Amino acid sequence: MLHKGKLQAALNLKRGQFSAFDDSFSDQLNAYRHALETLYTRYASSTHVEHMLPPDNIGMPPYAPTRQYRHAASRCAPQYGI
Repeated sequence: MLHKGKLQAALNLKRGQFSAFDDSFSDQLNAYRHALETLYTRYASSTHVEHMLPPDNIGMPPYAPTRQYRHAASRCAPQYGI
């Protein structure tokens, strides 16, 4: 059974780690946004990007997001302004 006081104490001990994760995630998100915003400087069209992706028939997982990923991303997107 969870005890509210013990849970709060444990979370308070980890507060710094949560902040570090938030900062790291924010940095990664900003780098990803920048990469997307500047993608056009490296590739003239979406066809050029598609040619850089591995072929479907080499046994690699598909590169398209799964339904579960899209659902999770749609729930997170408003929070991070995506």
